[in-house]
Amino acid sequence: CEIGELARSTAKVSDNTNHANNASDQVVSNGVGQAKASQQKQAAPGGKLARNLAPKVFGGGGGKHLGRLAVEEENLRVIYRLALAAPVHPDTALKAAITLDPLYTTRGPFISRVETLDMAIACAEAADAVKSHPALLAWAYEARGRAYLTEGLPSKSEAVYEKGLPLAGKSGDRRAEAFILRNLGLLKSSEGRMAEALPHYEHALAIILELGERADE
Repeated sequence: CEIGELARSTAKVSDNTNHANNASDQVVSNGVGQAKASQQKQAAPGGKLARNLAPKVFGGGGGKHLGRLAVEEENLRVIYRLALAAPVHPDTALKAAITLDPLYTTRGPFISRVETLDMAIACAEAADAVKSHPALLAWAYEARGRAYLTEGLPSKSEAVYEKGLPLAGKSGDRRAEAFILRNLGLLKSSEGRMAEALPHYEHALAIILELGERADE
C-alpha cells in the first residue's frame, strides 16, 4: 500500500511545499522497509506501516521531499498494490494514492495519477470509508478534484470537492477542509463566480489562521 501526501497543486506546485516535512523521513525509512517485508511475507498491509504513512504527511512536499518520494516510488507502488489485494485495506490504498499524487502531479504520467486515485477511491467507497476513514477519503477527493481540473472538467472537479468538504468537516481534519474550500474558491473565481468564491476563500483563510499556517495564505 502506498500512501502519500496530497499534493495541493491546484494553483501552484509550491502548494506541495508546506506540510510534509516531518513525515518524509518516516515514509522513506519506516514505510519502505516495512513495505518490502510485507511484500516478501505476503502479509496484509496495515498496522505499523499504515501509522507510518500517517495523514500528517498530507498537504504537500517541496522539491527535496518530492525527490525522496521519487527514489522510493517503486516501493510505494508495491504498498499500493498490496493494499488493493485481498484482503483489501482501503485506508492504506488511500494513503498510498495520496502519497504518490505529488509525483504524478509534477512529472506524470497523468494517466497513472488518475487511475491510482480512482481505484483507491472506488475501493474505499465500496468499503464504506465514508464512515471509517472520512479524512482520508476527503483528501483523496481533494486530489481527484485537482486532477479533474487538469483534465478540463471543472464541473466534475466541483462535484468531487463538494463530496469531500463534509467529510473533512465530519472528521475534524481542518487542514483538509481549508484546502478543499480554497480549491472551490479558485475554481469558482476562475469561472467568474466571485460572489460564490468569496465565502470559500474567507472560510479557508479563517481556518488557516486558526491553525497558525500563515504560509498557506
